[in-house]
Amino acid sequence: MISTLNSGPAIRDYLSSANNYSEQELERMKLCGLLFERKSNGNQKLVKEFLRREPCLYNQVVYKNAARIFHCLKADLNENPILKTLKKQQAIEKGEDADQKQVTEVPKIEYQNGKEKKSTLQLAFSTLKFQKVLEDLLDECQFYGNYSQFKDEQSLVCTVLFDYMTRKFELRDKLIEEPFDNQDNLVTEIENAIHKEKTDLAAELAKNRIRADASTIEELLPQELREVEQHRAELPLYCWVNQIKVSVVDMIEKLVHTDELTIVDNKKFLEKKCFMLDPHCSNLLMFHFALRDKILNSEYVKNWELIVQDKSSCLAPYSVSKLLSKKDDVIIANLSGGLVGAFIGSFMEEYDGRVYVFGATNESRYHEISEKLHQIGVSKYVKLVKEDFMDLKSDDPKLENAKVILINAPCSKSALMNPMEFLFQEGEDVRFLRDYTIDVNNSKKIKHCIQNETALLKHALKFPKIRALVYQTYSKHSLENEDLIHRVLMEFNESRKSISFPYKLSPPVIALTADDIQNDEVVKNHKFLQFIPSNRMNGSFIGLLTRDRDNEMSKEMRRAEGSLSAKKVKKAQPATFEEKNFLKPLSPKKLTRRKTTGPKKLSASEKFTSLEEEIKQLQIRNKLDLPMPSINPILGDAKSKTLSTKSKSSINLPGNFDLNFDLNSKLSLIGRLDSKNNIVNHMLPKRSSTPEPELDKKNANK
Repeated sequence: MISTLNSGPAIRDYLSSANNYSEQELERMKLCGLLFERKSNGNQKLVKEFLRREPCLYNQVVYKNAARIFHCLKADLNENPILKTLKKQQAIEKGEDADQKQVTEVPKIEYQNGKEKKSTLQLAFSTLKFQKVLEDLLDECQFYGNYSQFKDEQSLVCTVLFDYMTRKFELRDKLIEEPFDNQDNLVTEIENAIHKEKTDLAAELAKNRIRADASTIEELLPQELREVEQHRAELPLYCWVNQIKVSVVDMIEKLVHTDELTIVDNKKFLEKKCFMLDPHCSNLLMFHFALRDKILNSEYVKNWELIVQDKSSCLAPYSVSKLLSKKDDVIIANLSGGLVGAFIGSFMEEYDGRVYVFGATNESRYHEISEKLHQIGVSKYVKLVKEDFMDLKSDDPKLENAKVILINAPCSKSALMNPMEFLFQEGEDVRFLRDYTIDVNNSKKIKHCIQNETALLKHALKFPKIRALVYQTYSKHSLENEDLIHRVLMEFNESRKSISFPYKLSPPVIALTADDIQNDEVVKNHKFLQFIPSNRMNGSFIGLLTRDRDNEMSKEMRRAEGSLSAKKVKKAQPATFEEKNFLKPLSPKKLTRRKTTGPKKLSASEKFTSLEEEIKQLQIRNKLDLPMPSINPILGDAKSKTLSTKSKSSINLPGNFDLNFDLNSKLSLIGRLDSKNNIVNHMLPKRSSTPEPELDKKNANK
C-alpha cells in the first residue's frame, strides 16, 4: 500500500477512507494530488470526477447466463458468404424462408431471484444492440490472434467486453452478494485478457467514435435504437393500484403522508418526488423517473399493493372493464405475462365475473403465473386455461357468460420504447429481443404478425354471445392496426349478412382529455385510439368492435317471418288507418276486392306499428288508472279481439292471446317475436272474453 503522506492536502483527506482501492489506483490518486498541489482547495471536485469509477452491476454468473442468451440470439454478421449462399439454396429447396435466421431455442435458466434475472436479460439485450460495434472492435485489435484459446468463446468475450467498455476497461470489483464459489476460471481469464488489451481496445473505440462523430458510445447505434435509448431513461414509472388489497384513495394517502411525495394534476408539473393519477385510467399512478428505485424497492410493490406495468399495457384491459356488467365473463386470447388478466381481475370483485386467459400451454409457465396471480390476490377471478385460443370452440358451454374478448395478439412491437422492461413485466419470449435489435421493421416479420393477428380476430368474431371485442397491439404500422380491422370486419359482415347483430366500429370508452380530442394522432378517424411512442410511454393501439343493434327490430321481424336471406328487404310502407285498426275500407271498390281476394297481409313493419299503438294506449290508460276494455268499442262484439286472426297467425301468436294481460307483459313482447315458445311462456292465464255488464251498458248508450 502506497503511503499518502507525500500527496497533496486536497487528495490526502479524500484518500483517508480509501482503503479498498488497489495500488494502481492509489498511485493515480497520488499523481493527481501532486499535480493539483498548488491549488488544492479548489480542485477536490475535479479530482473526484477524474477518479470516478463506473459501478459494476454484474457478476460472473450473470456474465455466463447472458452469454448463453446472446449466443442463441445473435446475428451471423461475419458468416462466410459462400456458406451463406449454400444455406439459402438449401432453405429454398425445403420451402423455408431463405432470409430468416433459425433462432436457436434459448435454454431455460434458473435464476436465484428477480434481480439476477433482470440483470441477465439487460446485459444480453445490451450486448445484442452493440454486437457489430463489439465484433469490429475485437477484429481491429486482433484480439483472437493474441488469444486464440478464446476463439470458440466469442459470445462470452463480447458479453464481458461490453461491460468493460461501459466502465472504461477497469477491472471489475467483486460484488458483495457474489459468493466465492461462483468464480469461474474461464471468465476470469477473459477478464484479465481484456484488461491487458485495454489500451488498444480504448484507442480503437476512440477512432470509431471520431469517424462516426459520436460523443458517446450510444451514438454508434443505428438511428432507431439511438432514439429508443434517449427516451428510455426519461420514461416515467407506471403502477396500477391493486384494489383487491387497497383502494386508490388509501394508496394516495400513504404516498403523500408516509412517503412525503407530492401529487400533481398535470404531467407538466411532474418533477422529482412527484406523482399523479393518470388521466385515462382511474387506478393508474404515474411516478417521476427519479422515483423508480424508491418505488420498486418499496413495501407497496413487495406486498403487491402496487403492480408495476407500463401504461401501454393497461389501456386495453381498462377498456374491457368499462364494457362489463354484472355476472359478465371475459376472454383473453393471449396469456402474455399474466398481468393483463390480473388487471381485469382486480375489477371482478365488483362485477362478480371471471376472466379466462388462454395460452397457458407450458406447464412450468402455468405454475409460475398461477403463483403470481395468487400473490396478487386475483386467483379467485382469473382462470388460466391450458389451451390455445384458436382451438377454442365458439359454442363452448363453459364460456356461456363471456361477453367481452380481449385480443392482445403477438405483434411486431415496433412502438416499444423500453423493450427490456416490457419483456420483464409481460413475460414475453426472450427471442423477440433479437428481432427488435436487428431489424424492428422487417417486412417479412410484419407480414407474419399480420397473418396471426388476422386469424385471431376472425376467430373471435365467430362467438355468437360476445358483446364487444377489444383489439390491441404495440405496433405503429397501420397494416397491423386500423387497416387490418377494416379489412377483417368488412369480410366478416359481407360473408354473414344474415347474422342477427353484425359488428361495427365504436369510439373508445376511455375518458379522453381536451388535448387528446384535438390531437388526431391520439384518436384516429374518431374510432381508434393510438398513443405514439414517446418519452412518456410506449406506443399502443386500441380498436373497439361492438354489436350493431340499430337494426335489431328489423332483423327480429324478418326472423319472425321465417326469412333471413341476404336479399335486401323492401322498405315497408306505413299502414293506413283502416289497416292499423282492421276496419273495412271506405271505398266500395276496395271492399269488393277484399271479399274476392281475401284480407290484405300486413307487412312486418305494419304489424309492429300496430303493436306499438296498442302499447301506447295501454300506457296512457295505465297512467290515468282507466279500466282495460275487454271489447273494442269501434269493432264491436264480432271483432272484439285485440289482434285479428290474420295478424295473429302471421306473427305466430297463440290462439288464446288476449289484450287483458298487464302492461309489462305487453312490453316484453317487443324483441321476442322470433320465438313462439318465449311468447307463450310470458303470457298470463287466459281470461274470460265475456264483456262486463257495465261496459256493455256504456257501449249501448254510446
